[in-house]
Order: sequence, then C-alpha cells, then structure tokens
Amino acid sequence: MTGLARDEAAALALILSADNPMVSALGLENAAKRARAKLIESLPDKTRLETKTTAGRFILNEREPVHDKRIRAMARAVQAETIVRVRFATKTEQLIYPIRLEKDAMTWRVHDSLSETTLPIENWGRLNVSSMRIPAAKRGGYPEIEQK
Repeated sequence: MTGLARDEAAALALILSADNPMVSALGLENAAKRARAKLIESLPDKTRLETKTTAGRFILNEREPVHDKRIRAMARAVQAETIVRVRFATKTEQLIYPIRLEKDAMTWRVHDSLSETTLPIENWGRLNVSSMRIPAAKRGGYPEIEQK
C-alpha cells in the first residue's frame, strides 16, 4: 500500500470505515473491525496518519440493523452453498439454490441459480435451510471475480 496519494488514502479511510449491510447480515461485525484495524496498522506511517485523520473527520453511521432473521439465514445459506425452501410449508413453496445475496436502498434479494431468477425478501416467506449443498453445476460463476 505504498505510493497512495493523499486523496486515495482519504478514500480508503472512508471505504474501510463505512458499515456494510452484508457484513452485518453474516454477523461478522467484530471480525470486520479487527480486520480493519490490522489493515490500517499495516499501512505506511503517512498513509496510516491520513487514513486515521479522515476516519475521525467523517463518521459514517448509516448502518441499517438487520432485524429480519431470514436475512442472516439466507446469507449463511449463500455462504455455505446450501439449498433453501422459500415460503416453506405453504402451497407456493419453492426450492431455490441461493448463490448471491444483494442489498440495495429498497430491499434484499437472493439470486436463485435453479430458476435463474431473483427473489426479493417480500417473496421469501418462511425459510427452511437445508444441509444439502447446491450441486456444483448450479453453483454458478461470478464473472466479476476472477476464477483461479
């Protein structure tokens, strides 16, 4: 991380200090704080100083608490690559292969690789998270992440 310009160090400080709803959904807030502290401490002195100064000037407390337990359950299913039944025990029950969880300003959505559709949280109903893993062929690729 050597060679960062002052504005780049300031931007990095804001990126690192911004709360992330995905981190919260996975229950990784404390791990994120520890990782953030370690990353900042590993920066060169000038960059670390700029990062800490900027983080002290701009407090980003916009984090939306995750009250809906289904979000954490779905996040864990995505992380573990396990099958989920949405609208569990209803006439419209649906088996899904959740491979990606998204959050925008309005709602949470899960991408189902089985039907190749996206389901907003309003359509999840009661969840039943299986211990069965999604078949490898349906786990999907992530084009924005280089596969090695």
